[in-house]
Amino acid sequence: ASIERDFQNSFPTLYKGNNMQVDQTNKFDLSENIRALFGWNFQYLEDQTAENNHQFTIFDPYLSVIYDLASGFNLHLGARLNTHSDYDNSMLYTINPSWSIDLNQGWIVKPFASFSNSYNTPSLYQINNELYGNASLSPEKTDNYELGISVYVREKFTLNAALFQRIEDSAIDFRSLFNPDGSFAGGEYFNLVDSREVQGLELDGSYSLGQIQVEGHYSKLATNNDESFARIPKLKYGMSVAYAHPSDLH
Repeated sequence: ASIERDFQNSFPTLYKGNNMQVDQTNKFDLSENIRALFGWNFQYLEDQTAENNHQFTIFDPYLSVIYDLASGFNLHLGARLNTHSDYDNSMLYTINPSWSIDLNQGWIVKPFASFSNSYNTPSLYQINNELYGNASLSPEKTDNYELGISVYVREKFTLNAALFQRIEDSAIDFRSLFNPDGSFAGGEYFNLVDSREVQGLELDGSYSLGQIQVEGHYSKLATNNDESFARIPKLKYGMSVAYAHPSDLH
């Protein structure tokens, strides 16, 4: 796929770029219980703005294996090698075990876990923008951990609960800059020097009663540096109720 975008605004400022992506995926059945997926993704990203012409190429080969047993046990293993024209290569992984346990009488309990990492390189905009860009930016590196359980009751009630932790190194943030007299001087993207961590609890559930569907969610976070997570709410919750008319009323 190839995407060309031309953004204009009233300042006036013109941003122009090109994005080409190619992806190939192959699926294999290795046995009755094991499936594999292998492929690669190629991206060519170009900033065509007059003063900032620059380009990236990214090539990612990846492999995913799924082990699925009739007993309800499932294990997903994934690996991806991120190769970047301007930054160091990085090996990424994901490990997702789960076990669906049928307790009879319509009750199913499913404990699950997730372990993964991520590697996010700066965008061309973050590097080249004439007002905010920073050519010295480094990639973000993140480790993710999650442990939880899902409960399903007679296809009417679902409850999901999970504890999670995310550890970020060299996280990219934005800060405003000011002159000595306090007037605004612009801003810049930058890497945080210290690691930052966030951990918390997430709950969500749904209940179906005829044509009525009730859903709710709740999450609570804690961090090792509240200032660096100032834009992320520590507590979120909500509920919705939906009603669907019976088909014979349409």
